[in-house]
Amino acid sequence: MPLPRAQQLSAKLRVLGWQIPLLGEEQIASAEGLNEVRFAAKSDADRRAAELLAADLTALGYSVKARSLSIIRPKVLEIWISE
Repeated sequence: MPLPRAQQLSAKLRVLGWQIPLLGEEQIASAEGLNEVRFAAKSDADRRAAELLAADLTALGYSVKARSLSIIRPKVLEIWISE
């Protein structure tokens, strides 16, 4: 996803109440082909939040799924979207 489009998406998510760090977007090659919200593997609260964020992203036109990973810190969600 081009960086300006990622920044526009962040702005839309902020309007929906999500806390997105300013300058929190990155464009990295390893995101190619991925469409997911990553969350801490052993946290039910993070899983629920990731599923809600994935639903909001889907409503905005991006088909994403929640995915647990052991490397993600608790209370942190990561959005990985490729276009």
